[in-house]
Amino acid sequence: MSKVVYPSYSKHNYYAKQIISAYVLKKGPVPLNPFMNWCYFLDDMVDRDLVRKANTRLIELSDEIWQFGEISNGCYHELLLGMKRGILIKFFTVGNQMDMVKPIKNLDDLIFEQELVDKIDIEEFRQRLKEYQSSKPTIISD
Repeated sequence: MSKVVYPSYSKHNYYAKQIISAYVLKKGPVPLNPFMNWCYFLDDMVDRDLVRKANTRLIELSDEIWQFGEISNGCYHELLLGMKRGILIKFFTVGNQMDMVKPIKNLDDLIFEQELVDKIDIEEFRQRLKEYQSSKPTIISD
């Protein structure tokens, strides 16, 4: 059976939701893509906390988290949950075509949204990610 991947990405990359799912499927895993499941917070037809809880459950069901593009506040919390649960995390660029998606091999190349930069110590988080990644067997693969 295929492994399950939770694709984490900012609302600013919502335009790429199908590209991201196609990329994951092409690589072999099954994506549990939150924006494909409930668009953007189900257009606020339900409380956003319900959607966040559902996203948490998708992460719990996943074998890996693949982070695409800039890391937003929401992505940050998804990555923290993945780290807490010992889930393998991989990082990728994002674009408006599938061939623009590439693995990010150097965690110093990660980009963070300004909203998150204003809230946390980015370098401390980047170091935590590096330490976490070094404890995992296979970190970057295409």
